[in-house]
Amino acid sequence: MKILDRLFNSDNIQQPSDTMKDDFIAFLKSNNCNYKEIDEPDEEQVRVMFTYQGGNYFALIKNSNIGFEINYPAFFAAPPGDLQLVRAMCNRANSSSLVLKYVYTFDEEENCIRVHLSFFINAIYPEQLKLLLGACFACQRDFIDNYHDAKKTETESDEADVEEAACRTMRERYLIAMQEMRHDATSNGHGWRADANRGITLEQWLDKAMSLRNYQIDSLKVVRGTQVETIDSNLAAYDLSRMLIKGTGKDAILAHQSAVAIARVSLWDSENDDAEQPWRIITITAMADGDDDKSIYFRVTSTMSAATTSRSNTLSTYRLNASTSNIMAYDRVPDEQRQQEFDYMWRDARIKIRDGEQLSDQQQLIYDVTRADIAYNLYWGRSFMLDKRYVQALQHFENAYCDMLPEFFNLPENLRATFMNICYYMGICYCELQQYERAFYYLQLFEGDPRVQTATTLVNCLACAHDIRVFRTIDTIVSEIAEHFKDEDEMPEGIHNFLKLLSRRRAYALINFNKLDDAEQAFKEMLDDPDNGDYALSELAHIARLREQREQAAPDSPSDSTADNSTSDASAS
Repeated sequence: MKILDRLFNSDNIQQPSDTMKDDFIAFLKSNNCNYKEIDEPDEEQVRVMFTYQGGNYFALIKNSNIGFEINYPAFFAAPPGDLQLVRAMCNRANSSSLVLKYVYTFDEEENCIRVHLSFFINAIYPEQLKLLLGACFACQRDFIDNYHDAKKTETESDEADVEEAACRTMRERYLIAMQEMRHDATSNGHGWRADANRGITLEQWLDKAMSLRNYQIDSLKVVRGTQVETIDSNLAAYDLSRMLIKGTGKDAILAHQSAVAIARVSLWDSENDDAEQPWRIITITAMADGDDDKSIYFRVTSTMSAATTSRSNTLSTYRLNASTSNIMAYDRVPDEQRQQEFDYMWRDARIKIRDGEQLSDQQQLIYDVTRADIAYNLYWGRSFMLDKRYVQALQHFENAYCDMLPEFFNLPENLRATFMNICYYMGICYCELQQYERAFYYLQLFEGDPRVQTATTLVNCLACAHDIRVFRTIDTIVSEIAEHFKDEDEMPEGIHNFLKLLSRRRAYALINFNKLDDAEQAFKEMLDDPDNGDYALSELAHIARLREQREQAAPDSPSDSTADNSTSDASAS
């Protein structure tokens, strides 16, 4: 009841009381702790400096009876150059600790980073308080040991930030893994970004998000509340971030919480220029979604009106993305800052090679490129891709691709490998934007490539595109693996996992081609596999829904089993 009284008794909260301070002082005396009280009238609190088992602590006791904070200050110091490492360690420790809080500060006088521990108490229970104070010593030892282990790893790998390098690699693998879709997936979040020099234009949106090719924008209006703005010129170049944001660079601010753009678009049939062209109304809604000082986030959703029944509407005018939604961001970081970061990495790579040191993965990517403009586009293209900024990444990758393509046969072997990396990254970006035909244009260069990573991306592209070549590609890869590894027991774990992915992709594709019985059998065989079980369950549920829908649509029609198995997999592949 003592805690409840202090928490919920409004009289105690409104009227200052020294009860908790008195209890705390009694605890210090009973444990033979030296202490000193320091009044801080400006902050209406008392600072009590004390020692416990040789450790220096202080308690901040405010003039209320809710509780107070105990700090174990400056238990560790690191040089300023280790700021990233200390920050990562504090974040990791805080994520796993329910009571103790890790913080770091910069000591200007000593020029070092200091780490502190603190915890909050709302009642004095001597035994529990002893445990918490003792826990600070144990956490101090663990933190110091982990720091030295991390420094050793950093020295061996020669990375400026080991955790950041590991995160980049994990991120790239994650993006590839996420391309394996389920039939009932509903998420569709692409990370598109703008900045002071590269806006996300209406033309980019219609191309990347809605797959529009031959069209003309007849009119464009932007509605913000009761205000209507008519765009009279350069309609295709209209920057969608301008719907909500005013100002540029560091001065950019969120001026509106929501806005709607209404565009009338004529869809042109390139084979019949004389015919009357159909048109659609496209409604684009932008809504604010947060601001972290570096970037302003907003969600853009577009919807296309239904097609009218007309001879002028060709098949291609119906096969369009009628609705799509994506998160975008406006970056306040100027281009000059990006150029400075690249210049530093570029120079540092050459210094490391001169001194016989090992390059980071980002530096290895750009070191072989002799032209600075190509290296710049490659560096930022990969950085934006890992941040899911696919449209902006493609701007950089396409610049590098166009510069290197004419000289492909004159390039040395290492630069040809760099060019192939660019094609691979462009394939990933187009897959994430669900532009699978464009993705395959670049990924087909990797047919027969023995690397699991590129083969996975190629198979995912074909499966998600409902491309019938996926069967032939998977069967070819499986045959090559079987030929290479005669004894299955000698097969590495990574290859086993790759074969499981190929099985899931093949069964997924069977559903797309109405081979429901074969797909069902394949997924049932996966149920006992821990790596495949959850995925198989979701796909089996999807197959059940498809059969139910067919029965409702044609209850008197025969089961799909006969028709489903009328064509063999071999013919499909």
